[in-house]
Amino acid sequence: CRDFAGPFFVSCPPHSTWMLFAMTGFLGSFTTFSAFGYEVHHLWWQSRRLAAMVHVLANLGGALVAVALGMLCVALWLKATGSAAS
Repeated sequence: CRDFAGPFFVSCPPHSTWMLFAMTGFLGSFTTFSAFGYEVHHLWWQSRRLAAMVHVLANLGGALVAVALGMLCVALWLKATGSAAS
């Protein structure tokens, strides 16, 4: 997927909002996920299986908590501004 997405997003006009999104957000996620996978793999094959499992659960749990907090913030903001979510 990375080999397809990279050239596609790099073809965006320079200094455009899409280029900024593509380079820092979307394409950056590939390296973040690769680093996470490498760390878990490295811990696992060093026979540090408990550390690998804690690493996976902490990352997944942290991500879910962050999503829940983000949704709560948006709901509170919409309530405070009188906007309705559609």
